[in-house]
Amino acid sequence: GSLGNDPNWNSGACVAYDLGTGAEMTVRRVAPAPDGGVLVAGSVLQPAPPNGDLNWFVLKLTSSGGIDSGFGFFGVRVMAWNLGGPLADRLLDMAVDRRSGAIFLVGEVPFSTGRSGWLAKLSAAGNLDLAFGLGGYQSFTLDATGVPLATSAAAVALDPVTGTIWVALEGDYVLGTHLAQTGVEP
Repeated sequence: GSLGNDPNWNSGACVAYDLGTGAEMTVRRVAPAPDGGVLVAGSVLQPAPPNGDLNWFVLKLTSSGGIDSGFGFFGVRVMAWNLGGPLADRLLDMAVDRRSGAIFLVGEVPFSTGRSGWLAKLSAAGNLDLAFGLGGYQSFTLDATGVPLATSAAAVALDPVTGTIWVALEGDYVLGTHLAQTGVEP
């Protein structure tokens, strides 16, 4: 085969999405959606006084390369966790359940006392799954008192047979990266 633009996909052109003046999107992961669309995930710096606000985002394109307006809020879901620390929520990886279309996102969320690795689950329609974890997310705090440690959820993978979710955590560990099994999806 050869590499190049698919002339049947968005007229063979690149796709542009504008989140407003001054917003800067950094893509971390691209994955196929079960319906033939494409999911794009990363972090978006949205201008907000005084220093801006870095948030997670997932954008969905249709199989023909247009914006899927039925996903999230007009094609995009932005998650601003903003939990008392710097406004610097960084998304690092995404995995998609090919059976249900569920989207799993991992990254880091700052708190006033540090940062914590997080796993969030969106439905195939781009909505936070409030039945998952603690209202749509799982925080990886390894301190017995619940105080967040300096961690990042760096990677996520799904076992296609069992539905087990695996998350790689990085941060303040004696032995480096820690692998967490977070649960099994139905």
